[in-house]
Amino acid sequence: MSTAMRAQSVAGMVAVGDAASTRLVLAAVAVLVLVGFGLIIAAVWLWRQTRIDDPVLLPLERMGERQWLAADPVFQRRMLEDARPDGAVPLHDLAPLPEPDLEFDRGPDPDGVADLLEGDGSGTSSTDTSAGADEAGEAPGAAAAADVSSQGDGLRPPE
Repeated sequence: MSTAMRAQSVAGMVAVGDAASTRLVLAAVAVLVLVGFGLIIAAVWLWRQTRIDDPVLLPLERMGERQWLAADPVFQRRMLEDARPDGAVPLHDLAPLPEPDLEFDRGPDPDGVADLLEGDGSGTSSTDTSAGADEAGEAPGAAAAADVSSQGDGLRPPE
């Protein structure tokens, strides 16, 4: 068999201008182009995921996380301090934390109730009427104090 006959037999099997064959070739080309774009996108994603960042940039990455954005400013500062590499110095010196006032929680020293009792030993007695006693011989606030004490403390009924 000569080469001319072989060419005629191959040409007889494949129709060159057939519409179905043209659609099949175009579909194969489109699928291969889409696969190529997918591989390019996967390569770019893989390249970005595996790159090595400078440790100094770690605080910036933390600032992009959802947890940092939702946190209050104190927690944000703590997260950034934890992310900062050893030996890194912040650009701005932060004010030092205030020293706690230990006397604040303790409060004032109680003097007791000795000043509320009659005859507390301060030199005045209940018989001394020169210091603002009224005509009945009682101190000015004694009547009001008697009314309040007869009402009780509000927790038990008066006797």
